[in-house]
Amino acid sequence: MKEYKKHKVYFFDYLWWLGEKAQEHYQGQPRRPDGEAMFTGYIIFFVMMPLMFLLLHLGVFRLYAIALVISLGLIWAFWLPRKIWPPHRQRAIMEHYAGRKFSPLRAYAALYFPVAAFGGLMIIQINIIEAKKQKEQAVRKVDPETTRRLLKQMQADTTYTHHPWYNGIGRKRP
Repeated sequence: MKEYKKHKVYFFDYLWWLGEKAQEHYQGQPRRPDGEAMFTGYIIFFVMMPLMFLLLHLGVFRLYAIALVISLGLIWAFWLPRKIWPPHRQRAIMEHYAGRKFSPLRAYAALYFPVAAFGGLMIIQINIIEAKKQKEQAVRKVDPETTRRLLKQMQADTTYTHHPWYNGIGRKRP
């Protein structure tokens, strides 16, 4: 019998195990999560989304940066699980969690947490964008030529028709 080296078990290993057990639990039903789907969801939410939001707020080559992050993230999310969990590591993780009870509720909560968090993050992002638009609309850009013309007109006006205390005909308001 071949002796395997001891593996440390991390949070992503637990997610992978939850996904694999969910797939075993619902065997035969289409579109059920597996270990890679769990890992991919967390990588997309915790790595790709913060990078994309950061790049959007910084305004760094928006289209090219987003395309780069998405392509690297997808390559990473679909290539990395095969590198992290080769068959011998998969067996070691399954042996480590062999005595644990599987809960479908916990598996789906872990699967849909990134989706719910992404929805909340999108709501916050939309509110930030709307606040920026309102702030930009509130601050008017004044044409310097118009300001100079008005100032010259007010200096040349001897009847104080533009002064707020006067009613436009040179007499003080009562």
